[in-house]
Amino acid sequence: GNGAWLIRGSWGQDFGKNGYFWLSYYDKSLAKVAYSLDVVYKSDYAKDENYYDNNYQYDGGIDTTKMSFNDSVPGIEEANVFTASGKEVLKAVAIYAGANYSYDIKVYNKLSDKSNPLSGDPVASANGSQTYEGYHTVKLNNSVILNEGDIFSIVVKLKNNNSGPTEFAIDGTMNGGWIYSEAEAKENQSFYRPDIDGHAWTDAGAEGFNLRIKAYTNHYAEKPITSISFNEYSYDIKLGGTYNLAADMTVEPAEHDDKIIYSSSNEDSVTVDSDGVVTALKPGDATITVRALAGGVQDNINIHVVFGQNPITDITIAKTEHEMRKGETYDFAADMIVEPTDHDDLISYSSSDKSIAAVDDKGLITAVKIGDAEITATSYTKKIAKRIKIHVIPSEKPAESITLSKEQIILLEGDTEKIDATLTPADSDDAITWTSGNTDIATVDADGTVTGVTKGKTTVTATTDSGKSASCAIKVRKKRGEVISCVYNKLPKKIYKFN
Repeated sequence: GNGAWLIRGSWGQDFGKNGYFWLSYYDKSLAKVAYSLDVVYKSDYAKDENYYDNNYQYDGGIDTTKMSFNDSVPGIEEANVFTASGKEVLKAVAIYAGANYSYDIKVYNKLSDKSNPLSGDPVASANGSQTYEGYHTVKLNNSVILNEGDIFSIVVKLKNNNSGPTEFAIDGTMNGGWIYSEAEAKENQSFYRPDIDGHAWTDAGAEGFNLRIKAYTNHYAEKPITSISFNEYSYDIKLGGTYNLAADMTVEPAEHDDKIIYSSSNEDSVTVDSDGVVTALKPGDATITVRALAGGVQDNINIHVVFGQNPITDITIAKTEHEMRKGETYDFAADMIVEPTDHDDLISYSSSDKSIAAVDDKGLITAVKIGDAEITATSYTKKIAKRIKIHVIPSEKPAESITLSKEQIILLEGDTEKIDATLTPADSDDAITWTSGNTDIATVDADGTVTGVTKGKTTVTATTDSGKSASCAIKVRKKRGEVISCVYNKLPKKIYKFN
């Protein structure tokens, strides 16, 4: 049909048609890759067979691309090697493959040689094909019990059933200035090779990237928990108090080797730690869920935070005004007297101007910039309020001038360079603020480190609180592609990977 959206991208004018591209009204996606998610809610953990406790992977970089050997290679073989972090049961893996690809998966455990993913015992397998490109979860033909410290591998053979070479997805480190991600695979953790008998493995981890393969496990217990129950299913805790939930519940069998996890539905008000100790932070209610990982059973208890039975009746502050310099802090809460001392009340803090003086929920005030602001402490129950005026004042020794170590910087996209600022006189305690004229082109952090974002020109300026300033011209050039050469039978195929 006719008609399309004209969409402005975020990559600058060098992308598309001067930064814009067309999307037909009839297109269902921006890309050829199909992604899907199965959402499992916490309340459904115990009954959802597709929920896994652990995800072994080396992904983490968003610099994703594909590689392939030449067309004469029938397929590729890839592998990731992992170390089990506890006693677990391996049930499924996830692989990334193209549309209309077939796969053959094998799992090896207790590897004798980390540099050889096939050096262990074959313990599970799976095979099949997928219609759409992307990540797919594949359940193994049998579960595998892993002990803590076991070194196991997921080995995948991929074959493209379309015309053309078989491509395999990799995940690498990316530093784009405004965004950074890093693949975690190290030496002897991720491998690939052409699917030809006897061909040597290439260590992708040693080259700074990884293959996109995951392993999914659940906690394993020889004596799993079969029942969890509470003596009471509703409990009141005083504000600021704690409750040992673990000591007040019944677990069957008592001699289990299962693992119990705790979670709170409202962590702003009520938290629970890994030992089952509940803490009341703020007024409110929460449901604490207790779940056995291997047994899959769970139960809930409702927690109500009780407060105001012994409310604050008076707040005395040491002063009503306080002078600070930019960057300094003042503990307002530590400098006040609250009656009664054994109250079960709550004090909240607020600032009339957070851009001048900010205050956290513990009463710690931070001077942000020169000016005046009022900080208020208010009791929750009786609304008793006390205020202090904060004056953020200039430095004692303001700068007469400021100079920069560089007048001009030329950067590639993603590269960084630091500018040093010098104040006169040398003993000036003036504060310096760094700003960029255009953060879409280059950014600058609090210590003067500039990062190139995208091609263009801008300026970075250092300004003292006393009003002195100096600038540096910034020119960012486009980063060219990095060439990766994959060679088999001396026939290279080059793939350009752009950050």
